[in-house]
Amino acid sequence: MTQTLQEGMNSILAHAHRKLMMGYAAFAGAMVLFACGGGLLLWQQRQAYDDARTQAADARVSAELVQAYAKAGVTSCGGQPCVKLDSKARRWGSKGEYVLLDVAPSKSGQSAAEQ
Repeated sequence: MTQTLQEGMNSILAHAHRKLMMGYAAFAGAMVLFACGGGLLLWQQRQAYDDARTQAADARVSAELVQAYAKAGVTSCGGQPCVKLDSKARRWGSKGEYVLLDVAPSKSGQSAAEQ
């Protein structure tokens, strides 16, 4: 009877040990999945942040370009860029193809493109 009781106890201990190891393995697997999911989420957020920084930099360059065009009096003439030049202004270049642009803001407070 003692031997049967001992075999029963050994069987219960082996079964409990197996269940405990399965629990540890399940916990470790869940932690690995949690770490991988967190890493993936962080990677996606970093990509979105980098994209947003790139778009912000592009928008800043575009805004600076628009301001420069407004200061120089550049506007659209039939879909093509054009600028109003003083026909009496001094010209430069071998063929007189260059004219100095006045980039000072207009006295009325409006840019040349708005006038």
